[in-house]
Amino acid sequence: MSEDAAKKPPDDTKESKKKVILSTLGKIWRDTRGNLFHRFYDDSKSIAENVQHRCPKGIDEDDSQAFLEYRLEEDTLVISIKQPDEQHYIEN
Repeated sequence: MSEDAAKKPPDDTKESKKKVILSTLGKIWRDTRGNLFHRFYDDSKSIAENVQHRCPKGIDEDDSQAFLEYRLEEDTLVISIKQPDEQHYIEN
């Protein structure tokens, strides 16, 4: 076996790096969705009022409404209650 072949990392190293990167991106995406919801949702207002008055710039109102409806579904609320330690929110 040549020295170059011995120095070359095995393919599973690439796979483990890929797994770490995808895992990190997934966590960032989940945290960002939580931050977006808690920063722009006022529970004293209806979904329509939140979309009309609190929708972030650059986000389509239809997308904002669909996102709020998803986050307020009972199944989604159960998941967020079960995993509060994994949620990190940006303060207003």
